[in-house]
Amino acid sequence: MTAVAFVARRLDAHAGVSLADFTAVALTAVTLIPVVWSWYRRGSAPESGLDVEDAARTFAAAVREQWRTEMRVRAVHSPEPIPVMWQLSSNTAVMSKPHLISDDPDFVFAGNSADIEGVARRFRALRRRRLVIMGGAGTGKTTLAVQLMSQLLDSRETDMSGSAGEPVPVPVLLPVSGWDTTVYPRLQDWLVVRLAQDYPALASRGHKSTLAETLVARGYILPVLDGLDEVPQNHRADVIKALNHSLGADDQLILTSRTTEFAAAVPQAGQPVHGAAVITPRMLTPLTAAAYLESCLPAKPSATWRAVLDAVTAGRAPGLAKIVSTPLGLWLVRTVYISTGADASPLIGPLGEDYAALRSHLFDELIPALVQTRPPSVDAADHFRPRRRWDPVATRRYLSNLARIFPPDSTRDLAWWHIARTVHGFRSAVGILVVARLGPGRWPYAVGVATLIGMAVGLVLGTLLALTVVLPPLRPGSGMVPDRTARSTTYGRRLALRVAAGVSVGLAVRMLVGLVTGSTGWVLATVLGLVAGAVVVVASTGRWEYEAPGYADLRLRRGAALLTIGRGLARWLFNGLRIGLVFEAVRLWFGIKTDTGGEPPSMILIGLVAGLAAGSVMEVVKWAETPALTSITTPRLSLRADRTLTLLRMLILGLMVAVLSGGFFWGLLATTSGMDRTLGTAVFVAIGLAFGAVLGLTIGKHHAWLTFTIAAGVLALRRELPWRLMDFMEDAHRLGLLRAVGPLYQFRHANLHDHLSAGPGAAPVARRTVAGVYARVPDAE
Repeated sequence: MTAVAFVARRLDAHAGVSLADFTAVALTAVTLIPVVWSWYRRGSAPESGLDVEDAARTFAAAVREQWRTEMRVRAVHSPEPIPVMWQLSSNTAVMSKPHLISDDPDFVFAGNSADIEGVARRFRALRRRRLVIMGGAGTGKTTLAVQLMSQLLDSRETDMSGSAGEPVPVPVLLPVSGWDTTVYPRLQDWLVVRLAQDYPALASRGHKSTLAETLVARGYILPVLDGLDEVPQNHRADVIKALNHSLGADDQLILTSRTTEFAAAVPQAGQPVHGAAVITPRMLTPLTAAAYLESCLPAKPSATWRAVLDAVTAGRAPGLAKIVSTPLGLWLVRTVYISTGADASPLIGPLGEDYAALRSHLFDELIPALVQTRPPSVDAADHFRPRRRWDPVATRRYLSNLARIFPPDSTRDLAWWHIARTVHGFRSAVGILVVARLGPGRWPYAVGVATLIGMAVGLVLGTLLALTVVLPPLRPGSGMVPDRTARSTTYGRRLALRVAAGVSVGLAVRMLVGLVTGSTGWVLATVLGLVAGAVVVVASTGRWEYEAPGYADLRLRRGAALLTIGRGLARWLFNGLRIGLVFEAVRLWFGIKTDTGGEPPSMILIGLVAGLAAGSVMEVVKWAETPALTSITTPRLSLRADRTLTLLRMLILGLMVAVLSGGFFWGLLATTSGMDRTLGTAVFVAIGLAFGAVLGLTIGKHHAWLTFTIAAGVLALRRELPWRLMDFMEDAHRLGLLRAVGPLYQFRHANLHDHLSAGPGAAPVARRTVAGVYARVPDAE
């Protein structure tokens, strides 16, 4: 409408047709056609071209391979699974009525961890296939859940043949501590967000929904929720109520929790988990414990070990007998004494009489034992050996600091992208601006004047940008969605971001003008002003340390929808058209002309070109963020993917701005600047490349790799964590001290986490810790 009004005012019937205006109108028409068509079709577009069963089968294969590797690292079958017996809980108050659990009135759930196929059969026999694995610390709850998940994945194809067309869900283990029921009241909504984070392939979008949304909505996901006891005490009952409100008649579930915490949460919720069988372990008998230890020893044990086995069988060492009555205790004894070949006589001495002292001793000796028995290896197939040698004392100190950074009473998840939260003054460190005198004469004066001019021009540009570009809607993202009280603040921050971006552009324009006029002092002064504007942009982007990792996959792959890319380019062209209309209206209103007296090129055409360039950049980034269906994530891969995304943004934006800057000088300024055209173009290309790279580093909503790198460097300088932090955590995982769950690390056992966070060996950490990994914070754009 603005264009029509101004054209009507300035129309000269006797004038010829301007080629530029004709081209602008033609491009505008071409731009509007796909936009209008996409808007018309958006409410009726079917989920075509998506074979959900094939997608589920491919996803199941990826999850199966991922957990096969993790089970080898956790040594679940080394030398054989610990034979823990499981049975229905005798506490009927924590279960539903028997007829809701099984159609068999005489049903009993009796299984053995060493016979996981039998456990899987009993799980399938449940009426709704819902199971709560309840037990004390170290009794093998998570291990059983992992075994059962792996068995269900192995037998999925067989189960599909007898499913009579019903979907056979893919079991996926997720820490339930990441579920904030106040943000996601429905389990399905949280599953969509968390699956997209842990498995980037499921973030692939069809016409109307992501693959994660489709699989969850159609019942193809069996959530294996680990660690209800790790949820804050006042929220455990909320989780149980949310589960019951979310689960339909055919929805399956596996949940683990410590006995005391679950038994207390059920009365608070006023209801058990509907239709779920609750099983508990039997303590390992002395004979069973001794038999397992003997299976880990040579065929002819030494006299010392024979005495230890006899003491366990006869119960002559009470502390030792209690230790080996749980799978965790057996693993500790095997790792510290059997694997290292150490003298086992302390186990039947005074230490074996005191359970607490023996338990603390085993945890203290665990790190040196694993470092000793697992020397470095460069063989990629060796999952039990680290890639480099670590000092046991330093390893203990680093792990203790990690345990305190992520305190057990707040979270069990060691999310690498949240480490930046614990560094005091992190945002200030990112936005530090060192203002120095540039020299004698007029430079100090030039600093103030050039900065003010640049900010003034940029303020107008940024305001127009903020008013002409539609603010994007809030969308859930990786467990961090602002509540209603934060939405106005979030929109205000986004508005401020656009104004600040305009200020930076104004400063950049001021720098270019300084180069054209040959004013070196003003150029240097404006560079300082440009840095100041960049700091304003950084400060207005929100809290980078709360952003989740991004994803980038540069492999060529099928399924890159040309229609989707076309829609994206159409949206960017339309935004460029709107901005061009506003600036063309301003130009025509004030009658702006060039120094030669002629009118500058149509701002509509410039806006369309800029929209096409920006759209090309963003659509390439969006293509890179669409992973292959077989993609899985680990902590290392998630870090690399976010780094790739950041570097891709820097490269593409740097090249785009460099080309536009060089073309701007070559086509518009070369005739009026007095500079050599080749030299000026080269200078503008270099400036554009640098400016675009910085812009690519700071824009967007994924800066996890950047914040992790900065925070890890700060903590390494303080000697609290190693310089190559991700390498250290990966090696700790290979040593068996950490376990991986998607992109997260956790300590091998919660008791180890507790021991390291409370015990000696950690340097004083005089700073904040992660108070809640999935706390609700204002969304950062």
